[in-house]
Amino acid sequence: MRAKIIAVGGANGKTSTKQMIHALLQGRFSGVASPKSFNNNIGLPLTVLTIEPQHDYAVLEVGTNAPGEVAALARIAAPDIAVITGIGLEHLEFLQNLACVAKEEASLARSVPPTGMLMLTNHSPELLDALRFFKHPRLTVGTAESAADYAASEIRESWRGCRFVINGRQQVEIPLLGRHNVFNAMLAMAVARRMGLTDEEIACGLEKLKPAPMRLEIQTCAGHRVINDAYNANPTSMAAAIETFGNLPAPDGGGPCRRVAVLGDMLELGPQGPDLHAEIGRLAAARGLDFLAAAGPLMQFAVDAFKAEGRSAHHFPDTAAAAAALPELLRTGDLILLKGSRSMRMERILEKMTETATAGPLRCSAART
Repeated sequence: MRAKIIAVGGANGKTSTKQMIHALLQGRFSGVASPKSFNNNIGLPLTVLTIEPQHDYAVLEVGTNAPGEVAALARIAAPDIAVITGIGLEHLEFLQNLACVAKEEASLARSVPPTGMLMLTNHSPELLDALRFFKHPRLTVGTAESAADYAASEIRESWRGCRFVINGRQQVEIPLLGRHNVFNAMLAMAVARRMGLTDEEIACGLEKLKPAPMRLEIQTCAGHRVINDAYNANPTSMAAAIETFGNLPAPDGGGPCRRVAVLGDMLELGPQGPDLHAEIGRLAAARGLDFLAAAGPLMQFAVDAFKAEGRSAHHFPDTAAAAAALPELLRTGDLILLKGSRSMRMERILEKMTETATAGPLRCSAART
């Protein structure tokens, strides 16, 4: 098998980064990438089994929710290039704290050979500390204030995506929402350059990027513009989504419009769950969101914190209750952010909104602007 193996791990952004890498490389090479979120001890081997002798590369997503899982999958993957998108507060029920998350994600690098390379964001001192054992070549991405090899500055966010400058000279534009996707894109660009792509080939690939389904995906549903980020959630990704939602200007140059966050429980957080949900409520208020509709028992803490800041909110016991009541709470022109853990299935709210508006089949559609 001649394929170069590229393994992508990290607490957030694995699927998006994997898809970016695949989109850039397939412009020149033949290869495969993990479908959807095939990143566990079933999904990763299934992807490995699709690699053919003629393939030039394979991009494998590596996930975890308990100690030791990344190391086991890394031994299967045996990556030539390991990419760690970053760490955050994930699966704390089993991983306990940020230092343990960093140790778990850093174990991806243990299976990289001396001839390989590690690529990572340099935002987290916990991750950098956990990688002290790694002595082979590495490449970092970060902001202009950091000592990263790829440093982003002049980051501008809009409904069209993000613009930024790399190392003070290279102008880049990606059609994806979210400041965090700037760093995911730089990791993908670094992999592409490692694989021999030219700047022109990389720029052409970046223009064709599309968001992964239900990951900051812009949709129009029942007359509302929706940012559908409902695939999954942890405190870090929830905060990133709220920051992105709060930073976006009024669409199409229009006047002020109400920003409504429709959020579901973040699960597997253990005893820290209530405090972390309350922090999300405070962040949503600080970012100027106008209304919070929250589903699940843990989201009661977010609602209480949001209301304590003088904001309006409504709590629902579960997603079904939120889906039934929300159409009556929305106003014409509301912008909506939808996010929650996978088992909350927050996308059912969009289905109900459309049924209520049209009494017909689901008609939520992508709305690139």
